[in-house]
This record gives sequence, C-alpha cells and structure tokens, in this order.
Amino acid sequence: MLIDGLTFYELEQQLTRRMNMKQYVHQHTFIDTLVQDVNASFSYEGAKALFRHLEQLEESIGHEIEFDSVALRCAYSEYENIEECLKDYDHIKTIKELEKNTEVIKILDFNENDTKRIIINTEF
Repeated sequence: MLIDGLTFYELEQQLTRRMNMKQYVHQHTFIDTLVQDVNASFSYEGAKALFRHLEQLEESIGHEIEFDSVALRCAYSEYENIEECLKDYDHIKTIKELEKNTEVIKILDFNENDTKRIIINTEF
C-alpha cells in the first residue's frame, strides 16, 4: 500500500524520526532506577549525589540531559573512598590529580556530611 508515494514502512520510519518524546524524571525515580539496577552499584546516597550533580550540570550548560540508566552506569562509578578509586587508575596518584582529569562527585549522607565515598566519571 502506498501513501503519498511511500510504503507504509517508509512512512512509519519518517514519523518515528520526527517524534521526539521526552519523559521528565524526578529525583525519586532516578534514584530508584539506579539503585535497583542489578548491573550497577550505586547506593541511595550515591544516586542522589549523581542526580544533584547532573541537575547542576544541566543548569550550567543550558541543555537537558537525557536519562539513560545504562549510559549512566557505564559513565559513572561509585567508590567507598579515594584509595579504592586510585587502585583502578594507577596513573593517578592524588584526588587533586583525579579532579583535574574527570568529574569527582562527593557523596553526602542524610545530614549533608561527607561520607568519604565518591562517584567519578570513568570516561576520561
């Protein structure tokens, strides 16, 4: 069947490319999704810190960030402390050196105290 000279499949492909649906994710959905992801290792506080970080990043660059839990789990890793992180990156010796090379997000507890845990962007 042809519609305007296009097959149904071609018409469907054009419509799919034109669709641009967005779903806005609230903090609790973001956190729940990352914490429940069996292939990720984010704590509740870590997921919350990452959410806040990405919100600030959106504001500073003036561009919305698409929520993709798989991409986030690949791009960010949570560590119990800086020493644990540095074991994975033997070319980095200090936290200051790490901060020069990538994003380092400090994880705070419920009272906004530093937990010594961090999240880093592993794509550096």
